[in-house]
Amino acid sequence: SSEDLSLEVDGVVKPLRIAMKRAEKTGLYYGYMTRGDLQVRLIDYACPGEFWISRLIMIDNISATASHDVRVRATVVPRIDSGMTQWLVQDADHNRCGVALQADTTTEVIYGGKTIANKSVVISFTTPGTAYRNANTYTLETPISHLAAHCAYQVALGHYFREDATSDSQCVSAIRSMKSVDNLEKSITDWQAWFDQVAPAYQLSRIKDDRARHLVEGGLAIIKTNQSQDGGIIAHSTFYK
Repeated sequence: SSEDLSLEVDGVVKPLRIAMKRAEKTGLYYGYMTRGDLQVRLIDYACPGEFWISRLIMIDNISATASHDVRVRATVVPRIDSGMTQWLVQDADHNRCGVALQADTTTEVIYGGKTIANKSVVISFTTPGTAYRNANTYTLETPISHLAAHCAYQVALGHYFREDATSDSQCVSAIRSMKSVDNLEKSITDWQAWFDQVAPAYQLSRIKDDRARHLVEGGLAIIKTNQSQDGGIIAHSTFYK
């Protein structure tokens, strides 16, 4: 499946084309761009032990006088394959606000084998918004927000994963209850603690060459973020810690 973000500013929609980099000593990714008076930051992160991934969009209006109407949009094009299904999801008030993607036990895992249980993910914004479908393309939108001069706006696109009977609306409620900045801070400290937990002889600080250290650190982050019960670079059919 593919997922693209775009930003509507004063009625004009343009894609968020942001080059992402991994933050040092973490497994989160961030990027930055400027669009006119607006500075836009995108941070992709998760917290260990949680069932979600978050894409935090932070927008600052640096103009001293101009205000803008902004809206964030996500476009999701699901993978079409045997065992894959998708549908629009509703919140507790029956408003269409997201999309669910499901893979059943006949679905092939990227690195071989099949999933061991039906799994699905609900994708929705932390701010109540709308969602609609056009053919195989699902579009999620936040409400329009008026961003005055020297003001800021933030919203996150949450991805809530489940294997149990948690309903769509419960997943949406969980996404809307996220405290994005607090979760981001926790993600950073958890990653730093994970990298520091090894014996002194294995600390990455012992690698004096910056390029070599970043390559090793990046490899470890990839291993860590691909831990799963079934599938992933390291784990297959068992859970890797």
